[in-house]
Formats: sequence, C-alpha cells, structure tokens
Amino acid sequence: MPRKKLFEPLSVLPDPDAVKSVAAEQGFDRGITTDTQNAKIPNMKPLPTERRKPKRNRTGRDAQLNLKVTPACRTELEAVADKNNWGLGETLEHLLAYWKKTRID
Repeated sequence: MPRKKLFEPLSVLPDPDAVKSVAAEQGFDRGITTDTQNAKIPNMKPLPTERRKPKRNRTGRDAQLNLKVTPACRTELEAVADKNNWGLGETLEHLLAYWKKTRID
C-alpha cells in the first residue's frame, strides 16, 4: 500500500496582493513586502560589532575544588566574596590565611 503524503508541494504560489490583503485584515500589514530579494526582517537588532570583555578575572587559579555545603554556608561565603569584591577561590584563600593566623595550637 503506498504511503500517504502529509503535505503536497505548492505548484502555484499565492498571489502577493492577496497575501497582502489577508495580512492587513489580520493586523500583520507592517513591513510586508513582495520583494523577496530586498526583504528586511522587522524588529531585527543588528549584531554587535565589538566583543564584550569577559566578566571573569584571570587569577591563575586553575585547580578545581568541588564542595558539598549547606545553602546557608554557600550564601555566607558568597556574601563575603561579594562584600570584598573577591571570587570564591580568593575568598577561600583569605579565610584559610585568617584561620592559620588566628588559630591556637
């Protein structure tokens, strides 16, 4: 048994004026053109020409450390980092240095 075709290709394109009038009736009349060679997409933003600066600081830290912490601990660590304008790795380094300096053996 032959397969049914879901879609039949259009042998004749619709009349451009008819398309324009239907589009105008439905409220899609702005920016419609029948000139497909020079058609512009409405509301299209131009691509940026210059690259954005990376948001991350290059610190030389390249070892990864994954930790399981409580949400409260993470919030506190991020608060310290944000307050001092540090990354999380730098914050950990400062906290370890402080701990070494103040601990009593």
